[in-house]
Amino acid sequence: MYFGSHVSISPRLDKAPENAATIGAECFQCFSQSPRGGKRKMPDNEIIKGFKANIKKFNIKASYLHAPYFINLASKNNRIYHGSISAIRKDLEIASALGSKGVVVHVGSAKDYVKPGDKSIPPAACQQASKALKEILKDYKGKAELILENAAGAGNIIGGDLDQLAFFLKEVEAVGGICFDTAHAFESGMDLRTKEEVSKVLDQIERKIGLDKLKLIHLNDSKTKLGSNSDRHEHLGLGEIGIEAFIALVRDKRLEKLNFILETPTLEGMIKDLEFLKGIRAE
Repeated sequence: MYFGSHVSISPRLDKAPENAATIGAECFQCFSQSPRGGKRKMPDNEIIKGFKANIKKFNIKASYLHAPYFINLASKNNRIYHGSISAIRKDLEIASALGSKGVVVHVGSAKDYVKPGDKSIPPAACQQASKALKEILKDYKGKAELILENAAGAGNIIGGDLDQLAFFLKEVEAVGGICFDTAHAFESGMDLRTKEEVSKVLDQIERKIGLDKLKLIHLNDSKTKLGSNSDRHEHLGLGEIGIEAFIALVRDKRLEKLNFILETPTLEGMIKDLEFLKGIRAE
């Protein structure tokens, strides 16, 4: 079990391991390039070598990439749909070249399949996303895994419950597994405020997904209330979830081999969050 955070790739990608080490992270997540757009491209050999060298230099235990913001694997817009497929496939290839464990991906939105105001997730949207996942992973030989992240459940966003994620894992066996985000789970209606509720949620993951398919935890408190469907992260113990949940997650034996990534709001607060987590682990 290692603790880390999402970090900047400024001034360039091979700086990310040092940026992580500077705040006390043992592992990290980052974007491969700007998350807001542009065609993904493989970094040059100098950057790849520098990234790997810095992983060793700063004793980083694991790294992950996060797919860009524009991804929508259920879009009916061909530019967005095929662009999403291309971007994720390229990030998988980049992650493999860097030696990263996987690429964390949000599936997208079913908004193109419903009328305005309808918040449902039609099966056709999930089928379209499933088709995209198969295309992404077709003939893929890399070691980095494709990891699907749960969503906060706003509007027509796909992946707001475990059943939807389980569907993709069943339909596309080459998908590596899931990333469980605590804030998104809470905001989508999964109570995590006590040790008992945390255990119940992990029981659900074990039953519906399988703990072998749980690849990563995004550890975030929530600024918004249970079931709000509003994606707003807060520092650990300062939000609506509360500190008991994070103690319970770190101490649950079922998660002892997993890595935890923070996506909390401020750098100063993130450093304190990491120190807190390391203290809990040491007890």
